Amino acid sequence: MRHIATLVLALAYVEHVINDAVPPLPPDRKTPPMAVAIKQARAAGLFPDDLLDGAAVLSVFRNPFMHRRDQDDPDTLARRVNSRRTHPTTIGEHDAMDALILMYDFFRWSFRAPPSPP
Repeated sequence: MRHIATLVLALAYVEHVINDAVPPLPPDRKTPPMAVAIKQARAAGLFPDDLLDGAAVLSVFRNPFMHRRDQDDPDTLARRVNSRRTHPTTIGEHDAMDALILMYDFFRWSFRAPPSPP
């Protein structure tokens, strides 16, 4: 369970960083889902593609823990265990480690100096 919590919390941080960087929404609009925020951030060139790619992949792994999925959804842990023939703890450990690395990469990126104007 701690691997799931690590994945969820690390991705929550990443999602907040991305949503904080995209243009603000009108007061009557909700924050966009992570996939939409990633697309907006990519279009605006706000983060390197490798960070956004990592966020997109890990959000796919996180979503079945946050939103109900059908049994045949390929992104559920059970389906990933079956397709990879790997123990769920091993998959969880890798997801958690990747999520922590990504979270710290976004954290470090947020402290970079903005580019100088031409």
